[in-house]
Amino acid sequence: MNEDLHMFRKSVREFIQKEFTPNQARWREQHRPDAEAWKAAGATGMLLPDVPEEYGGGGGSFAHEAVVLEELARAGVHFASHVHNIVAQYILAYGSQEQKCNWLPRMALGELVGAIAITEPAAGSDMQGIKTTARREGNCYVVGGVAEREGNKCYNTAAMVGPEGYIGKYQKMYLPTHSVFEEKRYFRPGYQIPVFETEIGKLGIIICYDVYFPEVARMLSLKGAKLIVCISASPSVRRGFFETLTAARAIENTVFVAFVNLAGIEDGLQFWGGSRIIAPSGNLISQAKYDEDDLITARINYSDLTRVQAWVPTLRDLRPEIFSSLREEAESL
Repeated sequence: MNEDLHMFRKSVREFIQKEFTPNQARWREQHRPDAEAWKAAGATGMLLPDVPEEYGGGGGSFAHEAVVLEELARAGVHFASHVHNIVAQYILAYGSQEQKCNWLPRMALGELVGAIAITEPAAGSDMQGIKTTARREGNCYVVGGVAEREGNKCYNTAAMVGPEGYIGKYQKMYLPTHSVFEEKRYFRPGYQIPVFETEIGKLGIIICYDVYFPEVARMLSLKGAKLIVCISASPSVRRGFFETLTAARAIENTVFVAFVNLAGIEDGLQFWGGSRIIAPSGNLISQAKYDEDDLITARINYSDLTRVQAWVPTLRDLRPEIFSSLREEAESL
């Protein structure tokens, strides 16, 4: 890191500590930062640091944007400057000269705040593309993440499509809002835990942080799911957690688990890949490479479930009378 980045980091850190950190509790309660916070961030050079100076930006590189992301994460501050900057990059790449000159300088000053539009539920280009792919490739099922809007509410949703078209969706139940994550700022939590009947058996879906909460996978198993698909964007610092938790969800529910994780670098974060298919015994059936795109395939046999269930009958040995006490204790937190 050169001297320029060191100086930039120092100024960003001091600004966040002085202007942002004291206001976090109030911002969380009102579900957004103050409008004046954007203008203050613009005045200190935190917004659009990698946009050319001719459009009002800082004239730096992505390293400057990475510094902003790191310092926000370090302070535990939730401030969507990364979304703001993504919008600016779209304008920079695809906007007309008039649009660039009209919008980017005001975005750099915090007078305008960037936002990204999302698709309608079970419609729009994203869903249509998934459906088309599923039909073109033949007898396969595809699970993909979409940002879904229902009225004035937004959900982090996984949709399933197959040869017959759209099958169903699952709305993420647990929304991380800590470290670099701020999902509660944008999404509402889901409340339904569906199991999907398909030609390859009953399937369930969970999304990323859901895997930390055993009750979701347990409910899917009790409803008859034989395979649970977990789509995820887990950063490398959480790799150990996810490797342990995905195996635990398979063992404690005697199900197969297909874990599909993002790989590579996005918005300054490293995602570890390592997608895998896990047997109900917890053993790895197949695993993708770490830190890079990869494709894996495997054959699973649902008859293996019967043997494991006889050996370790976790579902048979459940004690439902404990669940009400669990709810009472959780509600008191």
